[in-house]
Amino acid sequence: MNYYPVVVVGGGASGLFFTHLVKEALLLEKMNQCGIKLLVTGNGASNITHSENIENFVTHYYDKRSFVSPSLYSLSPTSLRKVFSSLGVETYTRSDGKVFPVSMKSLDIRDSLLSLVKNVKYNSEVLSIERKDDDEYVVKTKEECYRAKIVVVATGGKSLEKSGSNGSGYDLLSSLGHTIIKPRASLVEIKVKDNIAELEGISLDDVTLKIEKASFSGPVVFTRAGLSGPASLNISHYKDLSDSLVISLFPFTQDMLKKENGKLTIINGLRNITSLPHRLLSSLFPFGKKQIASATKDEIKIIVEKLNRWELKIKNIDDYAKAMVTKGGVDTKEINNKTMESKINKNLYVLGELLDVDGECGGYNLNFAFASAYVAAQDIKKKI
Repeated sequence: MNYYPVVVVGGGASGLFFTHLVKEALLLEKMNQCGIKLLVTGNGASNITHSENIENFVTHYYDKRSFVSPSLYSLSPTSLRKVFSSLGVETYTRSDGKVFPVSMKSLDIRDSLLSLVKNVKYNSEVLSIERKDDDEYVVKTKEECYRAKIVVVATGGKSLEKSGSNGSGYDLLSSLGHTIIKPRASLVEIKVKDNIAELEGISLDDVTLKIEKASFSGPVVFTRAGLSGPASLNISHYKDLSDSLVISLFPFTQDMLKKENGKLTIINGLRNITSLPHRLLSSLFPFGKKQIASATKDEIKIIVEKLNRWELKIKNIDDYAKAMVTKGGVDTKEINNKTMESKINKNLYVLGELLDVDGECGGYNLNFAFASAYVAAQDIKKKI
């Protein structure tokens, strides 16, 4: 049975980042290559972080701000960009604040890390992790068993299952006594019961979505059966809170329409005021071909209501196959947030999406994946 001071389970973003820092580690990857999910992030361009200052950055993790802060202050967006610059990957900030490699290729991010990984075994699915009495672990794959002083689990959640991220890490850690918060898809399209198929493809740059106590503003894209785009993806985290979703399209008052030429159609008048697409307005207001001058009080009331508070009934959210991240995972109460070491098992570390941490879209999840690996690596280097 081969011995390694550190065995890393999972070669995604966290596993690769950790192993490029800890050269003594053995990386076990179940697929035939590392970083498959990393390669498709940001539509293959790899949105690795966001350019805002760290004080604002840590607020984009829903209710996990206090847990993620130590690691993100250790590897802030600025620090992360410096790391990749030192690896030969320069980055740039897009107009919306999202940070990408200049090449716009996720492959460059993956390969810059992989080139520094000394020990990696592919097609090595881990079946079990057993803690021995002599403070060692035995990591069992289909082909071999490995002894290790330290084990780092970075298998990801269940999003984009075709990348190899199928939730296997939950079983591994549950067997070691960890609590698993029920996982579900997040940063994913919201499906609605309302028939909005005719709106498919319409994109709005800045609207506000509200669901119970949560609200997000930003771009939204209408799909055949629901809503996508950053604002919708972010609010999918809160899907469990409500059965309805309110869209604020424009802060419209009835006096606005009165100022338009009464001979214009209602749709054209609303276009002048709101700049909303003709197709959307025509769908919302079937009476929109009438002249403004002939609009009834009830019709004006409908316009005010729909533009300010258009309510859609939520059917469900899309599944893991299309989700960017997983909500749920290893209970963060059982993890030291300064080192990512288990509070239950000495020398066991848990990284990235496997934890019950999910951030908004915009580079927040990748930065945390890298940051969790960074603080774990700094702690482990002191032990080996």
